Amino acid sequence: MFGKLKSTATSSALALTGATFLGVSAGLGAGVKGLHQLDKKVRDKWYQLWATKDEL
Repeated sequence: MFGKLKSTATSSALALTGATFLGVSAGLGAGVKGLHQLDKKVRDKWYQLWATKDEL
């Protein structure tokens, strides 16, 4: 699917990223309060840094 991965570091980083995404997604779906708070803080910081006044 992705072709031949160039190194073990690349495949390890891909596996870690995928596992993190699945873990956070499952936690948000399950209603883990700490993850919801973290998600809100990250979203608010993102909007503070990148959103224009028209988007708010």
